[in-house]
Amino acid sequence: MSKSRPELTGAQYEIVQLAWQSERPVSVTELWQALIKDRDIARTTVLTWVQRLEKRGWLKRVETEEGIVYRATAAPEDGATSAAERVMNTLFQGSASGLVMALAGRGHVDAEEIAKLRAVLAELEKRHES
Repeated sequence: MSKSRPELTGAQYEIVQLAWQSERPVSVTELWQALIKDRDIARTTVLTWVQRLEKRGWLKRVETEEGIVYRATAAPEDGATSAAERVMNTLFQGSASGLVMALAGRGHVDAEEIAKLRAVLAELEKRHES
């Protein structure tokens, strides 16, 4: 993930996720209509979030004949990494092992996931040795 982009909050992640899911750039109204399906939120609040995401480099403003729309500027993996870093930094004082142990303690890590984690750890060890 690009270190120049600030971490995403949960609501910001939802907005960027909607932009990733769309086949074309989306308007603030389209984003708002998608978000109000799950909660009561003002259109002006969504507009403020979108403007912040644009300033932070997560969305890009595109002017079209139909009006102003936005597209995501980062890959979905960057957003997932940002959200995970926010959780890790906020709830686990920056400890990746603390985050994994919390998930493992709740039974969220099966054998397949353990194998993936081992592979990730092996790769990290190689990088650390270099």
